[in-house]
Amino acid sequence: MFKPEDLSIWNEVVKRNLRRVVLTADWCRDAALNMPIVQKIAEHSIIELRFLNREEMDQYLTNETSRAIPIFIFITESGEVSFL
Repeated sequence: MFKPEDLSIWNEVVKRNLRRVVLTADWCRDAALNMPIVQKIAEHSIIELRFLNREEMDQYLTNETSRAIPIFIFITESGEVSFL
């Protein structure tokens, strides 16, 4: 089903015990096409994803100006945003 390299990023998330948040919106075609795949990989890795409405999270603008979605945010136990 999945190759080990397909799951490597998610396995790193599990190892580091990072919280996972996805900024998305139901009107976004990119999100509609990609989120089912991401959800399947996350389920296979036993990772829970939390979803937030993109319209409510302007602090995570792409390149400080773009509202492109989906955006995946990984948060450490101390509340810091982690970039993998």
